[in-house]
Amino acid sequence: MSPFNSKFIVTQEFGKNPDYYKQFGLKAHEGLDIVPQGGDWSIYSLPYLGKVVKDIDMADKGGAYGIHCTVWYPEVKEAWMFCHLASDTVYEGQEIEPKRYIGQMGGTGNTTGPHLHLNRFQVDENGIRLNKDNGFLGGIDPLPFLEADSEIIAKPIAQLTLQTIIPKELLE
Repeated sequence: MSPFNSKFIVTQEFGKNPDYYKQFGLKAHEGLDIVPQGGDWSIYSLPYLGKVVKDIDMADKGGAYGIHCTVWYPEVKEAWMFCHLASDTVYEGQEIEPKRYIGQMGGTGNTTGPHLHLNRFQVDENGIRLNKDNGFLGGIDPLPFLEADSEIIAKPIAQLTLQTIIPKELLE
């Protein structure tokens, strides 16, 4: 599953760079940073019915996340934050269809360049975040969910292997 119209590249994985993130009271990077392959920066919600429970449309009001929104997916008891957007087209309280266009990737907030930062949280049946004391404010790794449809084209450079870049069948 990709939040883009294309495959994506992981630029920073969940749980990395603990020394940097401890200044924010976190164990390490609490989300996943990705960029799309190609020039389409459109972002789409997950393939479930959802409800927008937070929408920050002004970069200076969004803190480190800049322009961002949080969508609650009752069917899977998860909430996802879509952060560092250039803009979004949703509003708090809005119910959204699966795979709905929600905005454009950007570089607002605490970032060194445009990317989509995704936070994934398990929630209860009322949308209340669970496990807030896990060192990631309740965050869990979004990558296993996104990997389900093999949309990733590369991992961060430090983790690349020859097989990541060149399909195994071509190496044989």
